[in-house]
Amino acid sequence: MRSLIRTLIAVIILCLGLPAAAGAGAAVLELPDNLEVIETEAFYGDTGLAEVKFPDTLREIGDRAFMNSSLQKAEIPSSVQVIGEDAFAGLPDSAVLTVSKGSAAETYFSSVEHAFTVKVIREEDNRNYWDEYDFRWYTISGSDKIEVWIFGLKEDSTLTGLKFNSSYYDWEIEKMVIKDHAFQNCTRLTEAPVFPDYLTEIRESAFEGCTQMRGELVFPDSLQVLEQSAFRGCTSLTGVRFSSGPETIGYHAFQGCSGLSGTLVLPSGLKNLQGEAFACNSTDESGDSGDAPGFTSVVFPEGLEEIGYSAFEGCRTLTGSLSIPDSVETISSRAFMNCGYNGTLQLG
Repeated sequence: MRSLIRTLIAVIILCLGLPAAAGAGAAVLELPDNLEVIETEAFYGDTGLAEVKFPDTLREIGDRAFMNSSLQKAEIPSSVQVIGEDAFAGLPDSAVLTVSKGSAAETYFSSVEHAFTVKVIREEDNRNYWDEYDFRWYTISGSDKIEVWIFGLKEDSTLTGLKFNSSYYDWEIEKMVIKDHAFQNCTRLTEAPVFPDYLTEIRESAFEGCTQMRGELVFPDSLQVLEQSAFRGCTSLTGVRFSSGPETIGYHAFQGCSGLSGTLVLPSGLKNLQGEAFACNSTDESGDSGDAPGFTSVVFPEGLEEIGYSAFEGCRTLTGSLSIPDSVETISSRAFMNCGYNGTLQLG
């Protein structure tokens, strides 16, 4: 009787509450915590529904409960033991339903035809894991893949090297983000890390002030974001090598990296080189800029649109000729101020 009352109350709440929510444009419906059963055709043909949040108390979803509705997203808890006939038939092809591995919901969807996506995850997925050894934050994103967010140890005086693995236990890593200030001022970090091919973002000041980090940085094709001050003041770096990305190199990204030498080849997909990206940290009254990067030439990619203010200010070792591609629309103030080039400057 108590279960029946819970079901009836829940159905009344849903029937009264849904039109108002849909009319107000709030397409996310959070069902009551004590709901155990969703009855037959409860949301049949509902076109105002985008997402449903089911409670862990739910045991049964009735026949045609969400049939022909506009539902786009839902996670069906492992507590659900019964799913009725055509319960989710006719959902949009773009819908994504998440179910637990080994659950009744997984069994149900494996036995019926559907054009939408059913995402199977482990029971412990959707949790976050803090690994105190690797200093990484793991976010599960699927049955066999995870995203890694590295928070690191800012100003850690014991950290001497970094090693990135391609997997974590039996999960394949598909994306990695090195977060803001992750390894800032880790002055005992002595070798430039070998970045994996799943690295997508290096956030603000991630390696700023790692003055003892030596060698060449090689960035993978997967890199999409390189934020401001990411390697600012890394004075022992000797080179940087880009592939296609990122589209933007942030403000001060390599400012004061005085050890850089040779030819700087910018990413082939670069569109925006922001202010002071490769400038010296400071210039004294005599005009000396000893902490400026020491490369002798720069190769700009076709497709580059903007060279930010003071982008190469104080780079006195930058000699010879410079060729700015036709695609460049803006060269900001002081972009090449106090540079040492003595050849031809070709614009377009």
